[in-house]
Amino acid sequence: DEYNSLHGGKLSVQNLRLYLESTRGKAVTEKLFANISWCIVHSLKAVAPVMANDRHCFECYGYDIIIDNKLKPWLIE
Repeated sequence: DEYNSLHGGKLSVQNLRLYLESTRGKAVTEKLFANISWCIVHSLKAVAPVMANDRHCFECYGYDIIIDNKLKPWLIE
């Protein structure tokens, strides 16, 4: 419903998950999201020593991930 190829073809994470579960199956979708989580956690672990540790502020991080046709996630930035 929200998909629009003229505006970047973006879906919410929830709708992406629902779409993948209906087209690829629940187990494969769960594995994909576990792999995405792994990428995020390990990238944060890699930079943890140089991140500012100040209890009076916080930082927001964003991730760009491409998913190939075999449902393998690729961290772009």
